[in-house]
Amino acid sequence: MTAGVSIYRRTSVWLVVALTGLWLGTGCSDKKKSSPAPSTPVAAAPVEAPKPKEPPVDLKPKWEIGKRYLMREETTQEATMTLPNQPAPVKSGNAVKRDFALTILSQRPEGGQVMEAEFLASKIETRMADKVMASFDSASDPKTDRTNALAKLNRKIAGNKFRYVTDAAGNIERLEGVSNLVANVTKGLDKNSAALLKAQFSEEQLKKLGLLPEGLPAQPVAPGDSWTNNFDMPISGATAKFNVQSTLSGYEERNSRRSAIIKNTGTAQINLGNTPAAATMQFENVKLEGEAVYDVEKGQYTSSTTTMTMDIKVKSGAQEVTQPVVIKSVKTLVEVVDAPQAASPAAAK
Repeated sequence: MTAGVSIYRRTSVWLVVALTGLWLGTGCSDKKKSSPAPSTPVAAAPVEAPKPKEPPVDLKPKWEIGKRYLMREETTQEATMTLPNQPAPVKSGNAVKRDFALTILSQRPEGGQVMEAEFLASKIETRMADKVMASFDSASDPKTDRTNALAKLNRKIAGNKFRYVTDAAGNIERLEGVSNLVANVTKGLDKNSAALLKAQFSEEQLKKLGLLPEGLPAQPVAPGDSWTNNFDMPISGATAKFNVQSTLSGYEERNSRRSAIIKNTGTAQINLGNTPAAATMQFENVKLEGEAVYDVEKGQYTSSTTTMTMDIKVKSGAQEVTQPVVIKSVKTLVEVVDAPQAASPAAAK
């Protein structure tokens, strides 16, 4: 296997985790065309009264104190690789599933809330052609970790916690406990592995975890209203610059609930900077589209879907090949339950 392909495989692992923390998904609204005028006179149809215009809605989630929101993120990456000395292109892929909980601890006197996030479980799998190259399940027996490279990176993640502190408008004001989280998951790792996990658990990444309000409009919006988000996301020494336009397309019934549907499109520029992959890889034609679903009555986002497409140019000696890549991420609110009661001092003993 060439050095260029090897770097491609290593880079694809952090791509599938790092590039999908957005409120995006597939879909667009189609406009209906009017029917042609009849060739002979007909009786005029009764004129229907115009439907009342939908009022603006505030898209900030309404978190309830004492509740625990169970969420899931599922991300897949697929690529078709043309390898030297291979008669046909080879398909490769990664899949990452993570479960976590967001517990609403308290209301701040000045407005805003304190929320605790906890990683609960994870599953990871990498494939080359039809062969599973590596896999990890946090529910598996730790006795098998000694021969599992993915376990070395991921076993310590489940059970770790940190906190979000939001302001009166629902925006993230700061994060607490991130340094402890990073110290826990990187303990005992080599320099390169630790750097990979630090990038995955940077504050920029954690702000886009799950169904948080990051990047949503500050003002109420009505169907047809649009807003734009421009932001940078550091990724293990690289930088991704995003430009995303969102539109409230209208309302639909989803799971028997009246829901606001947000459509999104965007582009991104990815600069690998001084990373090891910079000499052999280049990202082009990065495009995004997606959908987010907001429960109007509950004031809560229930799902979002992101699809990102790109071309990755890989250089290996005098050869250069272009690999089309598709990354899809689905975020879902699985369940809302009562938060567990804190143990009393006597019980804790």
